Amino acid sequence: SISISLLFFTLLFYYFTTAVQYSGEAITGLFLVLTTNRILNFLKSGGNTLNLFFIGILVSLTLLFNQISALSLIALTIYLLFNIYKSSGKRVFLNNFLILATSALLPVILVSLYFLKQSALIDLFNNNFTYYLNYVKLAKGSGNLLSLPWNEIFLFYTPAIIGIYLALTLKKVSNISRPILLLLLLASLATIPSVIFSVFHRHHFLYVLPVLAILFGLVFDITLKSKDFPAKIILCLATLFVAYQLFQ
Repeated sequence: SISISLLFFTLLFYYFTTAVQYSGEAITGLFLVLTTNRILNFLKSGGNTLNLFFIGILVSLTLLFNQISALSLIALTIYLLFNIYKSSGKRVFLNNFLILATSALLPVILVSLYFLKQSALIDLFNNNFTYYLNYVKLAKGSGNLLSLPWNEIFLFYTPAIIGIYLALTLKKVSNISRPILLLLLLASLATIPSVIFSVFHRHHFLYVLPVLAILFGLVFDITLKSKDFPAKIILCLATLFVAYQLFQ
């Protein structure tokens, strides 16, 4: 599954960079996958205060690098908090929530203080909040959804499509793989508004490409170990589709 993840990432990174080799989305993708990894480690280890503190820092840094990651971060955070609440009492949940919120606010406060010192706090606000009000207007007037390159969109979201099928047939997924599948699937699907219902550009895919690559490796591994014949057919068709799109 690791080889499949690396192969998917390498091929699609080259495919979607479109000569923008050093984009903000690529850096955001690095921080988003680090955040996802920390959350998975936290859930697998049964909860660690220091780990939770680092998760909050990573969530904040990812958001500060590029606000396009906001919906995925919200999905990841809600999933994390839901699992903490489900596995612990109210007091433990509140303590963990405060740790997460405090650590997430820390980078924001430090960055805000720096901009305040530079007399540029209003610029920070405008470029990270009011800017997106205008961006939404641009997105609404950017054209018909039917004109989008749907073959490339389906190419990118192939792992999520397979993951949806597996999630709907959870009995075929082991207890170990199930929470990982759901977390990666949530993070991936939450990107759809930012990628498709926005001002479309191929390099926007890059911020969630590392997560999709890991998801592809996971669904590949789950499907190979499964006795579910339709899942194997879907995987074979998806693999052929990816190969055709990349090498046509």
